[in-house]
Amino acid sequence: MRIKEVTEQNRRDFNAILFCEHCNHEQHLNGGYDDDNFHFHVIPKISCNECGQAASKSYIPLKTKYESWEVI
Repeated sequence: MRIKEVTEQNRRDFNAILFCEHCNHEQHLNGGYDDDNFHFHVIPKISCNECGQAASKSYIPLKTKYESWEVI
């Protein structure tokens, strides 16, 4: 799964629409956290509800809205 659009963000918490690069299915992510760990390790492992596949090896994570050292 990849992030198609961040629909809402409050500090580091966010909601988004994810899409599957394999079957183009869209699903909602409620309760994401905008840090490097979440973008690099959690999002690529989310499997599609339609086809069951996760992100491919070519997955490139989005950059966080705030730097890791910033206190929000």
